[in-house]
Amino acid sequence: MARILGISGKKQSGKNTTANYIHGNILKELNLARDFYIEEDTGTLVIETRDSTGRYGWGEFDVCRKDTSFVQYAEREIWPYVKMYSFADGLKNLCVEFFGLKPDQVYGTDERKNEKIPHLLWENMPSGKNKKGPMTAREFMQFFGTDIMRSMHGTVHVDHAISRIKAEGSALSIIADVRFPNEVKSIQEAGGKVIRLTRQTSDDCHASECGLDKENFDWSNFDAVVENDKPLNECLTMYDEVYNNLFLR
Repeated sequence: MARILGISGKKQSGKNTTANYIHGNILKELNLARDFYIEEDTGTLVIETRDSTGRYGWGEFDVCRKDTSFVQYAEREIWPYVKMYSFADGLKNLCVEFFGLKPDQVYGTDERKNEKIPHLLWENMPSGKNKKGPMTAREFMQFFGTDIMRSMHGTVHVDHAISRIKAEGSALSIIADVRFPNEVKSIQEAGGKVIRLTRQTSDDCHASECGLDKENFDWSNFDAVVENDKPLNECLTMYDEVYNNLFLR
């Protein structure tokens, strides 16, 4: 049966690191990687695999790549078994196609997401929050995705993602940006599990970062809470235990 895993946590709490680690294990099971490790400082997945000449080497593996060659490969070899989704995928595509953001400003590093967008000004936004000047890519995605889209239709992002997951039917679908109570509920109603990572490295109090804080949400509704404010090797052991408990027992 197809499985869905949602991962919740503050910004930079280790959500993508967790997703990368699960991908690494599955790539190794599928013999698509001979071995792998998680880069401690960045959470990047690094795999040992064979190139077209048959020689093995190490390289970073971005599970969220969107280029055509990777998509064609992943559709054949990876996505039937594991695929990364985001509730924000539809929003990010809109930001690129309609508002002129660059793909790496919505999918890339925190540094790129925090770049200012000269043509998107706070003073031009409806209910502009008494701010002025250019918004960063992150600020625009937060404002447009939450203050505009979610206020118009509260489950817009959830409905879009769950529909895609059901249609595409990967054996394991991972959603690493669970931020609101209705997202937790929708994943669980679709038969999935949601875990919460406790590490806190950000004080961002936008609704998209605080909606699942303890004071706003009953953590007993998570399927597991992982206290991951520990060294990486200890966290990876905990991720194994939690994943096995949720899906393999």
